[in-house]
Formats: sequence, C-alpha cells, structure tokens
Amino acid sequence: MYELEEEEEEGAVPTRRALQARLRVTRSAICQQVVRLERDGLVELSAADRIRLTEPGRAAAVRIIRKHRLVERLLVDIIGLDWELSHAEATRWQHVVSDAVERKLVMILDAPEVSPFGNPIPGLDQLTSGPLGRPDDLRGTRPLIRLDDFARRGGGRASIAQLFERIQADRVQLSRLRRAGVVPGGIVDVRPEGLDRVDIAARLETVVLDAAGARSVIVAPYDPQVAGHEVDRTG
Repeated sequence: MYELEEEEEEGAVPTRRALQARLRVTRSAICQQVVRLERDGLVELSAADRIRLTEPGRAAAVRIIRKHRLVERLLVDIIGLDWELSHAEATRWQHVVSDAVERKLVMILDAPEVSPFGNPIPGLDQLTSGPLGRPDDLRGTRPLIRLDDFARRGGGRASIAQLFERIQADRVQLSRLRRAGVVPGGIVDVRPEGLDRVDIAARLETVVLDAAGARSVIVAPYDPQVAGHEVDRTG
C-alpha cells in the first residue's frame, strides 16, 4: 500500500484492483486481506473501492519500508550483493530485522536518505537524534518527472533519480538497466519512440522500456551543476 501510494499521481489513492495487480493474486485474496486490514484499523475502504492507510496503518508501513530500504543499502553497500538482487532479498529480511538492529544499520550506513533505487527511506528522524541534512538525496533541489511524461514532452538529456518498486521486481530488466548505466545518478538521453516505448541511451548502451516500465522511472532534466555531485548508488 505504501509503495503504491508513492507511485500514484499526487493526491491519488490506490484501489483494490491496483493492489491485486501489484501482488499478482486473486481478487478474493485481496478482498480478504483488505477486510483483515480494515478490521485491524490499518486501512479505510471507500465506496469507490479506494484504499487509504489510517494513521496507525501508515506508521506500521513506514517501519517496514524503512527496514526494507536500509537492508537494501546494507546488501549493496556493505555486503556487495548485485543491485538487481537487493530488492527481493530485502523483502525476505524486512520482517525479521529488530529495532535494535535497525538502529545499528542507520549508524553503520551513516543514515542514508535514499535506497539504492533512489527511493526515500521514511521515518529516519525516529531513529536519529539530530537533523540529517545530508546531500545524498538531491531531489529536493530540482524538478522531477516520470520518464514517460519526459519522453512525451520531447525527451532530451536527463539524470535518473528513482526507480519505483514495480520495476524492482523484474531482475532481468534491472540487470539490463544496471549494465547500461540506467541507475540513480546516471545521465541518459531519452528518445520517444511512439506511444508505447521509450529509448534510453546511457553511457554503455541503449535500452528500451515499454510504457509501464517508463512510468516506473523518475528523472530530472539534466543540470550539469547538479550532475557533478551525483553518485552511482548501485555498488
């Protein structure tokens, strides 16, 4: 739910159908899960089939997502696991990482603000005593746009800022993107190719994304001053 909300247009609320598509389960399974979450006070379901996290639900989601993305950083930065494998592995770890281990991870990793995929690590202020103020997330200093929207506006040079969760589940696609240099901090040339595909010319090769893939990538129009400070976070 939390990740679906991140990926929706600003202000939009995910539906049961979107949750079913993400989890790739039957509608009855989703209905049962939503009923349990609603019973436990973690979500609210509207007449329009929209699912909204309650305050307790959002707090629980933040804890899980924070652990997941910290584990991703541990796997990539410290252990050296391949970038494209880190999401699936962190999914296995996220429910068994204790609060004590989580705080230790924040210290060891120097309180990273974003995951290896450029996604913000939420709720870090709950684990740190002072303001973060670190420069590894430059998204607040520049406009961001979905890759498909950027291509529709003519494309051009851009820097990769973020890859959403739905593309992280595709290891083959992630491996192609990493080999090409289409990773957070990477500089690419974007060329629209019709309505359903986008060509991305990166430092090593050109890769093609379909419409769904292009909606899963966030870019920033290229700025040489900002680009000089960006870091490849894939290990």
